[in-house]
Amino acid sequence: MATPRFEQRAAPATPRVTPLLLAVAPISLFLSSGLTRADRAKLAILGALLAIFFLFAGKVWFPGGADQFMVYAEAVAHGTMLTPNFGQREAGYPLLILLSGYPWLHSLLPVFLLQAAFAVVMPLLIYAAIRRLSQTAAFYAGLAGVVSLSPFLFMKMIHHDQSYIFFSVLMLCPLLIFVQTGRVRFLYLFTAAAICASVTRPAGNALFPLFLIASYITVRGKAVHHVACLAAFAAFMGGYGWHRHVILDEAHADRTASYTGAQSFYNPYLNTLDYGIRLSPSDVGPNFSLALAILRDRLQPSVRNAAFMSQHYVGSATEEEFAEAHMFPFTPDELIEQILAHPNYEYYTLICEANDDRVLLWAALEIARAHPAMILRYSTRNVLHFIFEPGYAHTRYNLNPFRPVGLIFFTGQGPVAGDLAVLPTQAVREINFDAEWPRPAILDLLLLTLQRAWLHLYRTEAAVIAYLMATTWVVVIAGLVGVDRWRLKRKDRDAAAARAAPGLSGTLVASIVIGSLVFVYNAAVTSIFAEPDFRYRQMVDLPAILTVGLGLASVPYWLSVGLGQSLAAGIAKRWYQTAELTYRYDMWRRLTALELAAITMATAVTGFSAWALFMLKNTWT
Repeated sequence: MATPRFEQRAAPATPRVTPLLLAVAPISLFLSSGLTRADRAKLAILGALLAIFFLFAGKVWFPGGADQFMVYAEAVAHGTMLTPNFGQREAGYPLLILLSGYPWLHSLLPVFLLQAAFAVVMPLLIYAAIRRLSQTAAFYAGLAGVVSLSPFLFMKMIHHDQSYIFFSVLMLCPLLIFVQTGRVRFLYLFTAAAICASVTRPAGNALFPLFLIASYITVRGKAVHHVACLAAFAAFMGGYGWHRHVILDEAHADRTASYTGAQSFYNPYLNTLDYGIRLSPSDVGPNFSLALAILRDRLQPSVRNAAFMSQHYVGSATEEEFAEAHMFPFTPDELIEQILAHPNYEYYTLICEANDDRVLLWAALEIARAHPAMILRYSTRNVLHFIFEPGYAHTRYNLNPFRPVGLIFFTGQGPVAGDLAVLPTQAVREINFDAEWPRPAILDLLLLTLQRAWLHLYRTEAAVIAYLMATTWVVVIAGLVGVDRWRLKRKDRDAAAARAAPGLSGTLVASIVIGSLVFVYNAAVTSIFAEPDFRYRQMVDLPAILTVGLGLASVPYWLSVGLGQSLAAGIAKRWYQTAELTYRYDMWRRLTALELAAITMATAVTGFSAWALFMLKNTWT
């Protein structure tokens, strides 16, 4: 959609700033300025303020498995080897930890500052991806990203989530600009970001080829640039494969350093509980039979006294309690029967810990071949939940079927479930101080208010985004089949007016399709290999908001199609008059790009530095 001319008019020369403009400046932060420099500054200032707030008020989230990323980073820094169980972790997040200086500083503060910077930048990327189509839609999509708190939910979490979200959005932004402008440098920027996303989370491994094909089909430029990007990606992944071969010591490992089989086995095994299927080793296949036989052998001479149990399962009080109720009372043969009769996460863990990943991969394929209808049913169920109603999973330490799970505002609770014993003393001090220091009452009150509002509204927000995104997809389909032209001919009966009406541009349609791919891809991968819990959905909320923003850019055109040229023009005129009125009282429009940059940088640097100095003062001895 073309940007209205009045949006590009220069701000009045005098007076630049008055007491009235200063008074309403906080309100105007939430309204589009119609100028790129001002809109960018507004989004950056709002993002920086929230990031600073969560640095001080939020709590570190150190989930189970977080310690593996720290050990991985140390291994890269010092050239040591890792055991095969680290194969479930990609190197992207450990490399970020490495770049933060953690192996030498033994501090987590630089990691959190990097992740806070990611949080500030992500709404700006959404804005940049839409701006060329509609400046107004771009600003409000970026603002929705900030207000949703999606960039900040995983900001103080030691895990790959924040990095994966950032690199996914960073990958989308230059790709959409490439589609909209045809400038080749953005194709190469997309390739670099896609590589980062691919090595940050296992689910990201197929993103680059998918988007490279989509970009070539859309732009149809010189194939040499796409070939060059493909070659660069292939070369990097070849080197990355060599890195994993070396650091995981695959040449001497006693088991496959991979998590693909275990992840593939998860849903085919657990979902038999929901669809009344009892797996029979003789009917499923030889690898499934082998997996159970190996586990049976590892449980000898008795489940309670097997060395395997103490080494690979029992450790926490909760695990001990579950084992006392549902493992220890049985003989090895009886426990195998329980595993077949009552599939659950804890039994799944036993099977995975006992077996090589390749055996699990083939066992998963055997279950899929024996029960293809079940695979289709739970995948369809999962994808519908993922899109429209997330928050379902098979929970731990019980025998319950697929069910709703609780929604947690992690930055307000900051659970520490990972093993702190592997961390240096300085990092442990930082985590403990962050969890325990007596925050000022105003910070606690603001955090509690945000937490309550977010917990109350998130499900509604997710559903609204889903339906708006689905509406955007319907709009694209309608544009592709020519419903707009048909409606114009039926309504106006005026060929000249129909020819004069701007069509739904191919660039906008292509942008919506590509913008949707990250969400659709993650929905499919999650539905097939994992479950539609809240965390997986929250990781793609920003790409969903970006897609909705692209759909918003088409609203003026569809108003003209549905209401006619004259009525749509009247609505547009009223909208522009309202916008003009807000521009008059917008201080940010009257500042130069240098002044806006100075204010933005001062806000972010001052806040980030204050938090870092505060933490150093209280944790460094």
